[in-house]
Amino acid sequence: MQHELKTWPEGFQAIAQGRKTADVRFNDRGFKVGDILLLREYYPGTGKYSGENVEAEVTHIMDTEGFGLKPGYVMLSLRPIPSQIAPLDVEKLPK
Repeated sequence: MQHELKTWPEGFQAIAQGRKTADVRFNDRGFKVGDILLLREYYPGTGKYSGENVEAEVTHIMDTEGFGLKPGYVMLSLRPIPSQIAPLDVEKLPK
């Protein structure tokens, strides 16, 4: 399954470059190993997307209960799919 997610610039760039291989997320989507995340670079200050995206595969999921995070959160291990880095056509995005 593919999940489209907003990703703040610092995290987005680190994942795209392969420097960040894990991401903590609220598991309201029922993430599973093998899922593909479509990460869209998002600027929370302006509420706008940069037009860049990257796909990453979920390779491991750790339930974080007992690891100091709030219930319902998981740590996703990620493997970026480098060939999938491409700008989005902002004009085609839903308003």
